[in-house]
Amino acid sequence: MGKRLTFPQSDKEGNDAIVEAIKNVPLWKRLFDNYTAKDEDLPIDTFWMDLRQIVGEDNLPPEEAENKAKIVRKAYFEDLRYFKRDIKPKKEDDKMETGKIDSSKANSPTLDRQANIVADLMKEGAYDIAKNFIDFIKSKKKESPEKEG
Repeated sequence: MGKRLTFPQSDKEGNDAIVEAIKNVPLWKRLFDNYTAKDEDLPIDTFWMDLRQIVGEDNLPPEEAENKAKIVRKAYFEDLRYFKRDIKPKKEDDKMETGKIDSSKANSPTLDRQANIVADLMKEGAYDIAKNFIDFIKSKKKESPEKEG
């Protein structure tokens, strides 16, 4: 995947690799499938409610969800910044289909910039935030039975 991210043979292959990288993070996969793949934007004011529903309302109190929503949205969009909406995955099989690309919007990064894409994806950022968030939810889930019982 790293080679396809850094040196894609085509816009489609680069987009495929970006989608594959995004979908390696469970929360990003869910957001991508629920919003981006459907050509919808993540809501701004109500995203915290969606976040609670995704992770389970018992696992994430509303005030924490509101605080985390901005962080999660920002990290998700940061990781998705090189994805081109003009080349969309099919709903049925998640494969990429070639679409017409508006060259005014689809700036192909230089080779140096492409090499930095992989580094950017691996730096502390969205993956760590998503992992920490999942760990946080797991810890809350473990605490929950003790409080209820």
